[in-house]
Amino acid sequence: MVQVSVVDGQLLVHPDLWTVVDEICSAAGVDVGAFWKSMHELIREFAPRNKVCALAARSPICGRARPPRSHHGAVVAVPLTARHAVAVLPLAEWSQELLEERDAIQEQLDTWYLQRAGVPIDPEEYSEFLAEIGYIVPEVIAQVTTQKVDPEIARIAGPQLVCPVDNARFALNAANARWGSLLDAYYGTDALPGEREGPYNTERGRLVFDAAESFLDETWPLERPRFAVTKARYSDVRKFSAVDKGGTTRLVCTLGDGTELGLTKPDSFIGYNLTDSGELAAILLVHNDLHCQIHIDPDDAIGSTHPAGMKDCILESAVTTIMDCEDSVAAVDATDKAQVRVALECPPAHFAAASQRAAAVA
Repeated sequence: MVQVSVVDGQLLVHPDLWTVVDEICSAAGVDVGAFWKSMHELIREFAPRNKVCALAARSPICGRARPPRSHHGAVVAVPLTARHAVAVLPLAEWSQELLEERDAIQEQLDTWYLQRAGVPIDPEEYSEFLAEIGYIVPEVIAQVTTQKVDPEIARIAGPQLVCPVDNARFALNAANARWGSLLDAYYGTDALPGEREGPYNTERGRLVFDAAESFLDETWPLERPRFAVTKARYSDVRKFSAVDKGGTTRLVCTLGDGTELGLTKPDSFIGYNLTDSGELAAILLVHNDLHCQIHIDPDDAIGSTHPAGMKDCILESAVTTIMDCEDSVAAVDATDKAQVRVALECPPAHFAAASQRAAAVA
């Protein structure tokens, strides 16, 4: 019988979860008994602050009666006869102290409103009252000093997707959402009025180009033509070129009248691709660390309808994805959590290597 010995009893752990933790601890060089003892000590320390919901008469995991609680408030062991005599019960618990504090604040709020029924609220008086009862607390300025964090997490402000780790289709969709077509988004949705069913509609396509060009005008504006009253627009561009200017490659946009203009912020042009014949095939722009690809092909079915041959405008969208091991549809109970680790395809040897890399970074 596998047991986790602690000072004042055994912590109940589900057999599947025990197996996973045992493999992880073994691979990482951590004593599994010490791990569960530390876990028990944490529960013993913080459980008194929690109020445990009423449990079913019998545990849905180990099939035994509800375990007693020690005088510390922690769950203690009920000896089992199975090979793995440990099971973590799915306790539904919440902070009783916080609940009581919330009730006290709500009662004071109710009283305050009732006493002032029909009376206009003075914002300054109201703010002072909220601070007095603890609803508003002093602002705390936090600083995060973690090093060697990927820029997508540390610096770039962008959408983040969350998907369960055991659903491959969700994960693939999330990865593909890193880049998305602005033209497709306009054409295939109700962001623009008009009919969007059936074969390609050049009239709707023109509306799509207008919307996309307006976005480019706002985000990567062109230089103002000399002596011009108004700024040039991307709708005026007839050709995109990557031109060397003093040893630095710059984006040059040729207008219908032959005027050549660059970007208001030239450094926002950071890359390009050429075709085998040397023609410009793609432009890479950046703004607030987010990127935009303008694809150019005047022979393409879409590009042939644009004056400068733009066939697509690809925007960097969801820059990160959380592969969630605790998602409600991914890991509900201990068995699910064990299966999630299999879905990660992270065998103990790989986990050990990852742990070593993490230790090296730390």
